[in-house]
Amino acid sequence: MIAGWSELYWLAADALVNKEAELYSRFGGQPGKNWRQWVVVQRVQERPRT
Repeated sequence: MIAGWSELYWLAADALVNKEAELYSRFGGQPGKNWRQWVVVQRVQERPRT
């Protein structure tokens, strides 16, 4: 059973890596060089701290 989960994990990981490469290729991006500046405009505390 562990071997089956391991195989499934690596199949999914490979599929995601391949999809990422396809998207970079399609949109002309470069891995690690597509960061944009952003600014936090609001913080909202959704629950009390414990």
